[in-house]
Amino acid sequence: MKKIFLKYKFCVIIAAFALSIISCSDNIDAPALQLSLSSTTDTVKQTVTFTIIGSAEYVTIWTGDSTHNYDGYLQELSTADTTTPKKIVHINSGVPLDIANNQYIYSYVYKKAGVYQAVVIGTNTADNSAKIKQTFLKETVTVTGSK
Repeated sequence: MKKIFLKYKFCVIIAAFALSIISCSDNIDAPALQLSLSSTTDTVKQTVTFTIIGSAEYVTIWTGDSTHNYDGYLQELSTADTTTPKKIVHINSGVPLDIANNQYIYSYVYKKAGVYQAVVIGTNTADNSAKIKQTFLKETVTVTGSK
């Protein structure tokens, strides 16, 4: 009986060890995403449709205008005063998307003429978000004055 118990205990220890190796794996894939637009040249107040196909745990789109500018957000982060315990307020923000069935269609209307850098960021995580891999997709959108 004691021999069977020791054999059982040994098997449980080996199984737990194997499971810990598998769960602590550093293998994390970068998101596989594709981006297409209904048009990269449009007029003010016309809808631009972004189609994102692929898989990722998290997807965020930055349309590139004055309040959804990814480069502006990075600039805000680099100049933020983190020494005082106050909430940092960002002017620029991305729009989180929920990809269902490996596709998301996002429609946006630009209110001003200009050249915008749209950015889509796909993120996959592991180990409770301690490890991340990201895919960045960029597309230039040119918006001209009204018709």
